[in-house]
Amino acid sequence: VGIERNTARSFSDRQRAELAARAGLEDLRGILNTEAANDDFLILQSTLASPITSGTQSAPQLFLARGKAAGTGYTYRYIPLFSTQSYPATNGTLASPLVDPLLGATADDYKDFTTLPYNDKVRASWQSVQDENGRTIARYAYWVEDLQSRLDPAVVGNEKGLAKAHTRVTWPFPAPGLNNDVDDTKPALDQVALYAVDPSATSDAQGVIGTTLYDNRKILISPESLLAAAGITPPLDRLKIPTTAKIGELVSTNSRAVEEGLATGLKPYKEQPLVPFADGIDPAVAGTPKLNLNKLLATGGGAAVDEMAAFIKKGLPKFDTRKGAFPDDYIKTLAANAIDYADNDDKATIGTGYRGVDNYPLVSEFLMRFHWDNLYTAGSRKYVTISVTTYAELWNMSDKILTGNAEMTHDARYKVPAVDPNASLADMSQATPALVQKDGSYWLPSQAVTLKPNQYLVINFGTVVYNIDMGPSSFFLPNSLVLNGETYGISGAGYKLKWNGQLVDQARGGIHRNDSSLNFPTNTAAKPSQRVRTTIPSQSHTNHGTYLDNVGDPRMSFYNLT
Repeated sequence: VGIERNTARSFSDRQRAELAARAGLEDLRGILNTEAANDDFLILQSTLASPITSGTQSAPQLFLARGKAAGTGYTYRYIPLFSTQSYPATNGTLASPLVDPLLGATADDYKDFTTLPYNDKVRASWQSVQDENGRTIARYAYWVEDLQSRLDPAVVGNEKGLAKAHTRVTWPFPAPGLNNDVDDTKPALDQVALYAVDPSATSDAQGVIGTTLYDNRKILISPESLLAAAGITPPLDRLKIPTTAKIGELVSTNSRAVEEGLATGLKPYKEQPLVPFADGIDPAVAGTPKLNLNKLLATGGGAAVDEMAAFIKKGLPKFDTRKGAFPDDYIKTLAANAIDYADNDDKATIGTGYRGVDNYPLVSEFLMRFHWDNLYTAGSRKYVTISVTTYAELWNMSDKILTGNAEMTHDARYKVPAVDPNASLADMSQATPALVQKDGSYWLPSQAVTLKPNQYLVINFGTVVYNIDMGPSSFFLPNSLVLNGETYGISGAGYKLKWNGQLVDQARGGIHRNDSSLNFPTNTAAKPSQRVRTTIPSQSHTNHGTYLDNVGDPRMSFYNLT
């Protein structure tokens, strides 16, 4: 009779335990079906105010946050993904709620239990299962783990390279990580680098963990099978005294990498990309589908820039205020650069007020050579001949070969001492050859240019010869001329570079050139007949007539105003 009574009680207890477990799962099912049916939610993480066990890593306790438009702002409500006695209060600030106030006032209200061996215990409130008479017949508590940041070794990683090395499809294959083979029998995410979890592995050497897991994919049947599939055998020593790590963490770095970085058996799901309910985003846009970037890439050009910029302005109405002193259309410039970064062509997306950085060269040094060629008399007038040659060192900053046509402006505005105080190299009336003037600039002949990846190349863009009327033939002209008036960029002289007909670079704030003394007919170290003036883009900037030196990025010379 005693044995039968114990058996009956054991059966009843088992039934109650199963009922409690089923009730907990149904609680979660109800929450997720209701709150995660739409993808406009966020997952936030919080921890207990004080650890349960000193020296351990606090266990993350998750909240599902839902936003709702409220006037010009939002209100947020939070749904704990662990059992609680109450929910956090709805408020207008998106922040991780406090855990402790939700669990109950006394220790009888909650349960501390172990979930992951390398984390502290989890604390969750007891939930009651009652019979038809309102009597509690079972209790349960639950806690949800977020596995979205984990890699599943059953579907990531490959050995397609030489000596079974991991390899990836080369750019511009879209969607990083995806297998480009249309084959349902192959893991869809095999481009993701599984070897990266191995502390000793590199991109050249996949390491033991990655290759072992790859070979043992067939035995990856549950999260508990990971260590065995990775070839890690007992004993699994865990830290018992806190040092630089935490209590409960595996001592072996390889074992810890597998346990904490991987998970198997993960189920795929389709996520609708929606704009989140977050401060700074206009309520009219929150919760709506995000802009389809693949569609924008297919559209390309100014239409794609306009669509993207309009969406950003609508969703982030204050975003443009962060532009500071940026001289162009800030949002369209960002849109053009995003498109050029992702597209597969070499043509920059350029329009009125914006420029995208694409596969074109930039000026890393700009040089002009000034040479006093001749002094002669024609009729009753005296003339000097000065030749000005423009050079530019172009830099291919990309990883692709560049082939195209480069055009550079000729822009010299030195004043030339003469009877006429206004004589200047800016006067092109007596200069040869006659250059094409367009958009307020004189353009030198186009040059065919080929640049290897990361190559620098100095190009002679051409020479302009000036025959300058210095006055009557009786006018005494010293053997030394001093060209002046281009210090601190005060003359406004600069340069512009076109690549395949598009303006891609410029010295927007002008360039600084020291005064240049030219001697004739002598040409010695002490009295040179020529000077070469070099400008490094974005190196120095003026501030009320003084230099601010900062060797910068040549891409910025397009925008710097001084």
